[in-house]
Amino acid sequence: MQVGGTGSSARSPIKHVFYIIKENRTYDQVLGDMKEGNGDAALCLFPQKVTPNQHALAKQFVLLDNFYVDAEVSADGHNWSSAAYANDYVEKNWVTSYGGRGGTYDFEGQKEIAHPRDGFIWDHCLRAGVSFRSYGWFADEEKPNIKTLAGKFCPAFKGYNLGYLDSKREEAWEKDFDELVAAGKVPQLSTVRFGNDHTSGARIGLPTPDAALADNDLAVGRFVEHLAKSPIWKESVVFILEDDAQNGPDHVDATARLRLWPVAL
Repeated sequence: MQVGGTGSSARSPIKHVFYIIKENRTYDQVLGDMKEGNGDAALCLFPQKVTPNQHALAKQFVLLDNFYVDAEVSADGHNWSSAAYANDYVEKNWVTSYGGRGGTYDFEGQKEIAHPRDGFIWDHCLRAGVSFRSYGWFADEEKPNIKTLAGKFCPAFKGYNLGYLDSKREEAWEKDFDELVAAGKVPQLSTVRFGNDHTSGARIGLPTPDAALADNDLAVGRFVEHLAKSPIWKESVVFILEDDAQNGPDHVDATARLRLWPVAL
């Protein structure tokens, strides 16, 4: 990995990228109470008292308060987040699927017709000789959704299930990560899904929205803390991204402005 202009021989200190994908929150919903950014506190549903770790990360590292995305919902959002592209099938069919007018959820690697022409980020890594491992993203029920992830995902890390705590997922990541560190086999790219900030609304028997966000925040905080205490901390960077912004208000753009934290080490 190199940095600098064309012909530069300077080498980047970053050897490991950790890409955390989350769900459906706008900037104002979580960080609207931060005075440092372009936010509206009146629209902040999950302020610092609910999400203290992510507020601390935004203050300590960087606050990108005008970061925008192309995605409208999770169906195309996960393609944009994993491939920077959602094809014609995805863009035309998520509407009928979400509207209950036919079709199934074909989008997170479920059907090949919904795949980008050149594949997902893991396919690009494979072609470039970059090592990778996925934790709960495009892998469900202990099996991968795409062939590229065969043997390159953590079976103990649970996929999308709002009844399962993100903090439990983080524990599974820690165990797997520690084993990889001990073996000297931490991949160059790790993709990690902490999606319980989606929430289950007011559904009986499931965590309340505040509880879901607090659990998600705890998982993110513990993740960064554990990585910070590891021997590869100074060679790592963490990016934390919402897959889309469909589920809440924002005073700038409720369909496109969401949160991205680069935790630069």
